[in-house]
Amino acid sequence: SISACNLPYDLVRLPSSVPPKLNCHEGDLVEAHIKCMEGTGELGFGWVQARVLALKGDFVVLDLPSSTNTKDIVSLDKIRPVNRNPNLTYACFKTTKIEVPEDMRDYSQKNEAHLDFQKAVDNILVTYDSSSNCIII
Repeated sequence: SISACNLPYDLVRLPSSVPPKLNCHEGDLVEAHIKCMEGTGELGFGWVQARVLALKGDFVVLDLPSSTNTKDIVSLDKIRPVNRNPNLTYACFKTTKIEVPEDMRDYSQKNEAHLDFQKAVDNILVTYDSSSNCIII
């Protein structure tokens, strides 16, 4: 199951537009999909930079960056080249307001009023702001 968590923008990167080809060697810096820990609690799975210590068949021994000398063994399908895309910033997200005519305001307050628009345009959030009588996209 997938659980939601809040991450600061500087920990989030856009995915690569080209599927990465992995050709790693000992000493290379890679990203590994591993269970992340912070203090005594688990954060879930995530991509973490690590250094390749050894390659053994379909497995990789990794040195993970932490205050303790942590090592992990993962399968090759759990590593990828380091993502060089820039971090997300607030400027990556665009919003616009569309004023709603008075005769449409009651209808616009319903969440389902915007579902067709949200389905037609992927990855969009549409809400109605009653204080400004605008649809916020």
